[in-house]
Amino acid sequence: MSDELIELEEEEFTSNLTAPVFRRILGLFKPHWKWLTGFLIAISVTSALDGFFTYLTKQIVDQGITLKDPARVYEIATLYGAFILVQAVTEPADGTSETLFGNFPSYSLYPPTAGLPAGA
Repeated sequence: MSDELIELEEEEFTSNLTAPVFRRILGLFKPHWKWLTGFLIAISVTSALDGFFTYLTKQIVDQGITLKDPARVYEIATLYGAFILVQAVTEPADGTSETLFGNFPSYSLYPPTAGLPAGA
């Protein structure tokens, strides 16, 4: 192995996203429109649910804890728990989540370390 230092120059792209470039990108997506549609729906639902969890947490604090209304806290917490159960049901049975959109597989590109399983 050589001890010389290799320096790589970063490229700067100065081109603009014009209508022909945008049409070309859309043309590349055309054969994969089902996957693209599924991805956009999945990411939209995930974003909406994450925002809804934040909203429910705010409601627990504002309507339940601040106003000292235990019935309202119970009602909102039940709804929150129901959505948590929905998330739990969508996980695969073996506990991994690599088959779901947006989750990373449980493998590592690093070489295995002595005595440890790969990916640990």
